[in-house]
Amino acid sequence: MLFKMDQTLRNASKLDVTELYNLTKNSVIKETLLERSLISIEESIDNYIVYEINRQIVGCTCLYYFNESDSIEIGSVFVKPNFTNKGIGKKLIDRACKQAFSKGYINAFILTNSAKNYFIKKCGFELSSLSELPKVRQKEYIINNRPSYILKKTLI
Repeated sequence: MLFKMDQTLRNASKLDVTELYNLTKNSVIKETLLERSLISIEESIDNYIVYEINRQIVGCTCLYYFNESDSIEIGSVFVKPNFTNKGIGKKLIDRACKQAFSKGYINAFILTNSAKNYFIKKCGFELSSLSELPKVRQKEYIINNRPSYILKKTLI
């Protein structure tokens, strides 16, 4: 028997805050994602993109805008383990890049400690350096003291 899967890629809403927090907390424990509180997710909910299957969020990402440099950071990229290798992560990244480009942003950055090859091979990012990050993000990177690869993509 085949089941129809209703799949939706959409911007998050206030109703998604708790589900996003719960969705990502195991990756925070494993240190593959930075911790975000319920309050911080709620405050930036307009910057989240979610992927739903049958009205259940199975993936998400968040955009952080740096107006002074025409750059964004794509963060909190997460897909539930039993939904990986289905193109969901790439769809989230593509949507984030298109959304940012439509708002006039030129560069997208991703900081990762575990998925470098995925972002390079599947999403078109390249290795970058700390000096290319927006100044404000450079300071946060140093303060966080979390070894991450810095990846960059020019948006077109």
